[in-house]
Amino acid sequence: VRSLYEVRFDEDDWLVFGNETSGLPPGFYERYREALLTIPMPGRHARSHNLANAVSIVLYEALRQTRWAAGAV
Repeated sequence: VRSLYEVRFDEDDWLVFGNETSGLPPGFYERYREALLTIPMPGRHARSHNLANAVSIVLYEALRQTRWAAGAV
């Protein structure tokens, strides 16, 4: 699993999020093991973001790297 900030997003990438309670099916994690990302958390006591915050963080970074970097707003 790589940090969200260690990857380069492309405009044709797909972002997939599981629900807060059960995540995604186990087979998904096995099949896409090399594509899984994590959002770095500060300190040892931070647990997680809720789904809405996680989606916002990842989508913002993906757009920053693709559309905004290309000047398309």
